[in-house]
This record gives sequence, C-alpha cells and structure tokens, in this order.
Amino acid sequence: MRLKRGRAYVAATMVATVGVVVGLQGPASAAVGIVHVNGGFGRFLPDPVDTLPGDSIDACDMASDGWGIESRLDIGNNGSWDRVVDTRGHTAPYCTGFVGGNIREGTVVRLRVTPVKGTQSGQWTEGLFIA
Repeated sequence: MRLKRGRAYVAATMVATVGVVVGLQGPASAAVGIVHVNGGFGRFLPDPVDTLPGDSIDACDMASDGWGIESRLDIGNNGSWDRVVDTRGHTAPYCTGFVGGNIREGTVVRLRVTPVKGTQSGQWTEGLFIA
C-alpha cells in the first residue's frame, strides 16, 4: 500500500511540474543570428523587433580600416544569394538598414559575411540559421 501512495505522489508531482513549465512558455521567437568577421559583422533577424522587419539582414562595419562589410543571405541554403547588403561608401562605424521579406517559418538560411574593398573580398565567415 505504501508503494502505491509513493507512485501516486511522484505522478502528481510530474503532472504539476509539466503544467507549470507549459504554462510559463511564452510565444515562440528565434534568436538573432550574428556572424563576425575581421572589422565587423552581419546579422539575420528572423522575427520583427519593434520597427525592424523580420526575416531580414544587415551589415555592420566597425573598423576604420578602408574595408567595408557585405552580408549575403541564401534562403533554403541552395547556393543562390537572395539578399545582399554592404557598407561600401560609408565611414565606419556604420550599419546598413535591415533588408527583408517574408521567409516561410522553419526554413534554413545561410548568412555569409565578408570584408570588402571595391571589388576585392576578404576571408568570409558564414552561419546557418532558422527563419
């Protein structure tokens, strides 16, 4: 009899814990994807934040070294660059505006960030994120 009461207590505790955890979960939101390179970074913003559009990218040049930063987004990770922004022609520190458009939820995107100077490109870095 004592064993049955112990099992009932464990089961009740588990149900209460699951109820609290499920009840505390807020709406789903994805984290901002950031890719760093020498001199700056690029970001993928999967969801809108205040006035910033979701499914968008930007490029930020943080070094006054004569190089800019370029961000490219490959929607679906299929090898095609669907969005490109860069800081060419601006003095650091400078970030482009966010450029976006709707991407189906759950789609894998690839963000490639590259230092650029005119037609030259430096060493790029990339990351995969979920829209």
